[in-house]
Amino acid sequence: RVVDTPGQLLADLHVHTGRSGDSYLPDDPRFRSLLAAGIDVAVTTDHNAVTDVADRLEALVADGTDLRLVAGVEANIHDGDVSLGHFNAFTLATSDLPPDPSSPSVPAYIDAYALLSGSPLLQLNHPRGIQFAPDEALDADAHALFTRLGFDPGLPLDDPANVWLVTASPASGTRALDFDALEVANRFSRAGYRATRNDWFALMNQGWWLTGTGNSDSHALEVERAGFPANLVAVPAPAAGESLDTAAFVSALRGGRVTVSNGPVVDLLVETDDGDQGSPGDLVSGSGLTAHVRLRAAAWVPCRAVRLVVNGVVVAEVLLPDRAAGEALDYTASWPLSPAADAWVLAEAGLAEADLLGDEAVELPAPWRWVLPEYEPLAFTNPVRLDVDRDGEYTPGG
Repeated sequence: RVVDTPGQLLADLHVHTGRSGDSYLPDDPRFRSLLAAGIDVAVTTDHNAVTDVADRLEALVADGTDLRLVAGVEANIHDGDVSLGHFNAFTLATSDLPPDPSSPSVPAYIDAYALLSGSPLLQLNHPRGIQFAPDEALDADAHALFTRLGFDPGLPLDDPANVWLVTASPASGTRALDFDALEVANRFSRAGYRATRNDWFALMNQGWWLTGTGNSDSHALEVERAGFPANLVAVPAPAAGESLDTAAFVSALRGGRVTVSNGPVVDLLVETDDGDQGSPGDLVSGSGLTAHVRLRAAAWVPCRAVRLVVNGVVVAEVLLPDRAAGEALDYTASWPLSPAADAWVLAEAGLAEADLLGDEAVELPAPWRWVLPEYEPLAFTNPVRLDVDRDGEYTPGG
């Protein structure tokens, strides 16, 4: 951990072990890779199989490790031989794994997991495809639910092109969009992040809240690095020797009390003129709104810009100067907000917006390019919702 983040656990919610058919890592190097990345909580998400994690860390625990494991699964939504998408479900027990539903219906797959004991959290993974290697283009069809079934973020959810997402199953009332979280950032893919970010913003503008996450999707020791990116989840760390409070952990994730990072750490606090304050996941009521942003990074972590996004539009961006060798970053800024109606706001950092939206490679300094040559710096918060009309709730579009 290169930046101190008290009251937050660093969690990678999408990690594979050797029990996945496309991963060949024995347990010891798998878990040591997570420890090397400073991860506090790792969710094991092998393909269509729940990995029993109960006795996997005994040797590491004996060494005094603080790593906690959560058992999950990466489920494949399929139509015959065609993969429509992947999603994670956790927490689970090995006895919980249901068979694939007989109907190739997205709600049927969701129900198969959501109705298990404990109501596991469901995260839709890489909905715009996977970039399998840094020197390959994003494969927009690879296990990509939004691409495969045709979500158009430029149209309303009740448009014929999108209505499949919100049409309730007659049998259960479940909809294809009834996930808790959306994997906005998957491994090192700028193109995947850019596309899924656009989807996420469009869904929030219509009042559909999925917690935005970022995960390594790590299958190996190289290429997809465990813990890059990962999620800072606002839940206290367990005491030494104690188990993770998984109910509190899942509740924080569902509540959007999450910031994503692969190096930089960005914090957001919104304050009203009468003293009400809110962090990611909160609803803030009042006027005279001010967004306070703090951006931190270790000396070796480059960060070119920090910006504020309101209703999917960048309303402010600061381009940061180069730092001297060995100089850590600790930058703060405050921006007034004056939305005419209810809105949402988040903070984002890393590349400049122009670079993020471009396709050209960005030259990054050493030692970053030696340590993480596949990656570009990225950090973003989940939104704070702004109740401008003070009616106690967020209304999309005012």
